[in-house]
Amino acid sequence: MTELGFILSIVIGFVQEPPPAPREGDPPAATAPTAPAPATAQQTTAATDVPRRVCVIIDPYRWVTGEVVKEDDFTITILDRGTEVEINKVRAMHVVPLLELSAPQAGIISLRDGTTLRATIISDEYEGVTYEIAQVPNLLKREHVLSVTLLPSIEDQLEKLKLTIPKDDVTRRLQLARWLMQEGRPDLAVVELEQLATDSPSHDAVASLLAVARRANEARQAVAPTVEGSAGTAPSNPYLGRLLTPEEVNLIRVFEVDLNDPPRLSIDPSTVRDLLTQYSTSKFVPAEEADRERLVRADSVEVLRLMFALKAREFYPRVKVVNDPTSMRLFARNVYTRWLIPNCATSRCHGGTDAGDFFLHGANANDDQVRTTNLLTLLRKEIDGAPLVDFGSPRDSLVIQYGLPRHLARTPHPAVKGWTPALGRAADRMAAEAEMWIRSMYQPRPDYTVDWEPPARPPLPPDDPANSEVR
Repeated sequence: MTELGFILSIVIGFVQEPPPAPREGDPPAATAPTAPAPATAQQTTAATDVPRRVCVIIDPYRWVTGEVVKEDDFTITILDRGTEVEINKVRAMHVVPLLELSAPQAGIISLRDGTTLRATIISDEYEGVTYEIAQVPNLLKREHVLSVTLLPSIEDQLEKLKLTIPKDDVTRRLQLARWLMQEGRPDLAVVELEQLATDSPSHDAVASLLAVARRANEARQAVAPTVEGSAGTAPSNPYLGRLLTPEEVNLIRVFEVDLNDPPRLSIDPSTVRDLLTQYSTSKFVPAEEADRERLVRADSVEVLRLMFALKAREFYPRVKVVNDPTSMRLFARNVYTRWLIPNCATSRCHGGTDAGDFFLHGANANDDQVRTTNLLTLLRKEIDGAPLVDFGSPRDSLVIQYGLPRHLARTPHPAVKGWTPALGRAADRMAAEAEMWIRSMYQPRPDYTVDWEPPARPPLPPDDPANSEVR
């Protein structure tokens, strides 16, 4: 069984695939009680003594929110801003109960476009769902949300798991601590490891992981934002900035679409009609009604080609890009997951308290919002006047130069304690792959029209020991 496989096979009741078959030499799997089903909005609401709140989705473009006044098999009456509204349930698409949360809890947000988002749910309000990823709160507007399903809390999962692990099973207790670290709870990992260190004081791996967990917990406490105030705004620590919203991620994807190798995208017919009406006098828009109607039914890529020709940027947000365009996929594959996040976004580097003037979000790194936020950080950040990504001379980009061994770099990484080259032994090949990504980005470079500044931290004071020479 893979490391943490035993943990993952019993901790989450919603895992869909069975764990891999055990290999020779693997420790025997623990016998775990059946995990409870994830809590649903209906269960959460029923357990409280507050008015039942719902969102009634009438059709893709209309919905009503409010408190339930009365309901039968065919109709539901809700109080919407002081007015009672009676709705025929047969004609409505969905009647979705809203969550009543006493504290933030992990959950799954199901979106109306069929996608899902795993995050920490802070509140489920009429205007939308406030959630948190990478310790940064954001608001997902109600028009995009279908429903929210709560997952068992980490604390609940931990208590059930501890019942399945014998006290003398150091290996699995270590696996449990590693799982807590992966789930972003080094505080709980510290508690478990301190107890394990007491039970097994001579175990080197326990002491080593405890030191890592303590450092991660210190970094987490140093950068943890509050969740009060408007979602999507800067957290209490201003250097963290905020994550891009799903709408901003989608807009960046639109700008980066390669029409010769397009990702999956969709444009509503009403958007096409509005586009043709607004730009009816353009030479790019057909004069004949039959040709215009053909465009309404045309492939979305053809419509987007027309938008680009018209430079109709006000319509870009109405294009739904389902997955990353080519350039953003190359970034994720060649740079982001290969070496940037594993080497540069750790708590002891640019993802923690020693980040200096350049900060990367390391938690939930593969989430679309986190990944695109980190991408935009690279695109907009300069250090001492030099860009992290230099489109005029890609090889000279600081994101590449700072990753090279110092003797190979034209602009070596500043001398800081503990630094090691991110590109390592395969520096030439990995640098070439990073150049490939940079050259794949749309040229000439567009203004994404996203009002966002990259996160940054003040530089360390000159006498800080972290600034000592590399050895």
